[in-house]
Amino acid sequence: MVLIYFVRHGQTEYNAKGIIQGHIDTSLNDTGRNEAALLAEHIKDVPFVEAWSSSLARAKEASDQARHPGLVVQTDPGLKERDLGALSGQRWTPGTVLPSDVEGSAPRVGEWLQSFLAAHVPDQPGAPDPSATILVVSHGAYLSALLGSLLSQPISFVPDQGVDAKKHCLNTCVMRVQADYDEVAGMWRGTILSWGEVDHLGDQAKDIGVADDLRQSFRMATAKLSQ
Repeated sequence: MVLIYFVRHGQTEYNAKGIIQGHIDTSLNDTGRNEAALLAEHIKDVPFVEAWSSSLARAKEASDQARHPGLVVQTDPGLKERDLGALSGQRWTPGTVLPSDVEGSAPRVGEWLQSFLAAHVPDQPGAPDPSATILVVSHGAYLSALLGSLLSQPISFVPDQGVDAKKHCLNTCVMRVQADYDEVAGMWRGTILSWGEVDHLGDQAKDIGVADDLRQSFRMATAKLSQ
């Protein structure tokens, strides 16, 4: 059984202002660094044997705080947020037409997941212990797409009882996934143990949404218009 902690980075100034980031290489603000510190305290006793991060600064800052002493964080550009093209640096507004250069994140996320799981099939060179616990730090829209990939065929993952897949992916939220390799079927199966977990933030959790998740931004903008 491999246990994976998928984590979103902390707040940036663009997050706080509802600005779409995409591949813009923003850093954490003071709130985001505090959120990352609270996350680090929350998971300090988790026995991670691997740590991975998006190559964007906001994720790397969060992973550097959350990692354990002696554990090297490996960066993977495949974990970067989706590229929002001409929308990057803009606020989402109702009626916005998606430009042609906006990346559809689902294919890249699905490819990364398949590659990551393939590298962790037990009893192959370079694979970690079958009971490994792994940290992966990425981005809000990316993790939302990853959740969708986990729940889609041909990967056989199911949400645990009480997991609400409709929750927003807030700053430093955690998705815990238990993955087991079925040697007979030659495929991974598993359970999504949690999604959108932010207990470590206490009353500091802020539902400011994820501007880079354009579907969520549209829902939030529409809801504000109807209030």
